[in-house]
Amino acid sequence: MNTQKGFTLIELMIVVAIIGILSAVALPAYQDYMNRAKASEIVLAGDTPKSLITEFYQVRHALPSNMIQGGFTSRTSQYVTAISYSGSAAGIVSVAGRIITSGSATVGLTLTPATNANTVRAWTCAATLGTNFLPASCRG
Repeated sequence: MNTQKGFTLIELMIVVAIIGILSAVALPAYQDYMNRAKASEIVLAGDTPKSLITEFYQVRHALPSNMIQGGFTSRTSQYVTAISYSGSAAGIVSVAGRIITSGSATVGLTLTPATNANTVRAWTCAATLGTNFLPASCRG
């Protein structure tokens, strides 16, 4: 009595086809995940200035006039190219960065404080990249 051992060619071809379909679906999702991680580094770069400006405002009831007075500097990383601060009454923090996708895209993030008498009550986030790349805290 001969019993079959192993897999037939058609069974192996079906398995290869299933793996191909799964990888075709997973690759774009993985690329989106990577771009969101890069964008979150740009958003996180603005968190330190946000915290320091909020603390400064709570103590002095005014926004700092420059980055030095606010206690922060412009730091760069692989995806963050610059951090700037407008010393105007608006207190806007701008973070410039780049996300390396199929092409190299330059992106910007603007954080604007909303103040009341004694504190910064909220921050408004605006970006020059698609909202699908922004973390939930910055989507509004």
